Amino acid sequence: MTRIAACAVWLCLGCSSETRVDVFFEADPALAGAASSIEVRVVDTEGDTVLDTVEPLAERGLPVAIRLEPADGDATRSFLVVAHLRDAGGDRIARVAAGGGYVAGEARQLRLRFAAGCAAGLDCAGATTCVMDACVDACVAGTSACGPRDGGAPGEDAGVEPPDGGDAGAGTDAGAHEPAYLQRTVATVTTDRAMSALSEPLTVDASGGPWVVLASAQVSSSPSIAGGGRARLLVDGAEVAIGGASSADGSGGPWGAFALLSSGASHTVDVEVLPSAGTNATVAELRIVAFPLPAAHDVQLEEALDNRLIAQSAGWVTMAELTFTPARGGRYLVLAGLSATPTPAGPVQVRLEDDSGGQWPVAEGTPPHLAGVAGDRETFLLMRAPMLGVGAPARFTLQLSAGNPNSMASHARVLAFALDGFADSRHDEVLGADATSSPEPVPVASVTAPAGPVRDWIALSAITLRADGLRGAALRVGGLERRYRHDQPGVGAAAYPFFAAVSSADPVTASAAAFGDVTHREAVVHLLALP
Repeated sequence: MTRIAACAVWLCLGCSSETRVDVFFEADPALAGAASSIEVRVVDTEGDTVLDTVEPLAERGLPVAIRLEPADGDATRSFLVVAHLRDAGGDRIARVAAGGGYVAGEARQLRLRFAAGCAAGLDCAGATTCVMDACVDACVAGTSACGPRDGGAPGEDAGVEPPDGGDAGAGTDAGAHEPAYLQRTVATVTTDRAMSALSEPLTVDASGGPWVVLASAQVSSSPSIAGGGRARLLVDGAEVAIGGASSADGSGGPWGAFALLSSGASHTVDVEVLPSAGTNATVAELRIVAFPLPAAHDVQLEEALDNRLIAQSAGWVTMAELTFTPARGGRYLVLAGLSATPTPAGPVQVRLEDDSGGQWPVAEGTPPHLAGVAGDRETFLLMRAPMLGVGAPARFTLQLSAGNPNSMASHARVLAFALDGFADSRHDEVLGADATSSPEPVPVASVTAPAGPVRDWIALSAITLRADGLRGAALRVGGLERRYRHDQPGVGAAAYPFFAAVSSADPVTASAAAFGDVTHREAVVHLLALP
């Protein structure tokens, strides 16, 4: 085993150069408390082990970091990092991995977190790591290469990767089913300059009909300041949504976006990370899902992407209004979202109003409805699945009320599409006022699809929380989980979205849960089976 000297909280390889990647290791509190040492191994382009070390954590604790630099300054080289936490007895209690490369002349940061999913990551091997409780490709996007692709790390970490673009443990026999959806996941990307979160944009062939694109992630910045880290969804190079959220503990907050891809053409989909000057922006657990709408569909979209200044005296202001006459009766899925910047003097409030006067969310208290954290350009995403009558006009109005004295708002979109062309659809909407105080997730809404033939399921879930201080959401489908942890002083609310696709013949359960000191919670869960 090769030992190296440690400087402060650093484990350093070589000397400082302009082309490098600093890898930071963090951990959930329970794992950090149980850890006595950290084991780190690094494999280079040729598959040779260039670092194999175990360092005690008694003095420094977490986070710790290593500095990776390419041999001879060659930015085309790649790396695979595999790290374990060990307890006082030397047993491994957690694992995380990342493979990637360098960007010539740039100093990048990569943050890896030991978390509870996949048995604290120990279920994963080779060039895979745990994302939302599934072992997925450990490739880090936005770099020149994606780690050693053959053999993985030495010894017990040698293993076989899951197929590109898929999720291990999704409940389907490998190679027996070709999903109709497209899905891309990225564990984490940290950068001090604007860059794509994907190694290459997602290409969607919509020549046969329209597709829907869904994206969700957690966005943060270091240092954690209002507006310090943002992400934006791009479709064919055009900005569709932008936002981010700060937090007291640096964990950031939720980001969500959706888009409709028009039929008759091929489209590119990308997510760009945007840090503010003097900060590093991080996009964590990014998941993009794209799926085709059934041949028999009724789809409607209204949008207003321009930036607007909303004065408090204006009251409730309409940002986008979707009005249409349904071509068929039955259930429609309605998605609504916008970006808005609360001011320090008062949070924004967001609601979607239907033609009967019903409002989503229906949060009670002061301020009512959905409120943001001051100073951030946040994304707010609401979803429902109402029943509409054939030939009866329907109207959905996305509205915003500014803080004091004003707020910026943009990227308002309302999308509705009929669900009668899907093979199956299941829904749970829990909209009544409720409260909870628990450090662990408390279920709010859940739906289960029974066993049957292998089907492609699209899961959409969101939970709206109003809380003081620490709050969070756990959103799950099958073996995948997205857990948001959002620590923000003062009373505020946010919408936590989650989208995922799974192929399974087994029963599939999707659920939404809340934790923290929550004074109000509402949740919606939808499962759609592609035909």
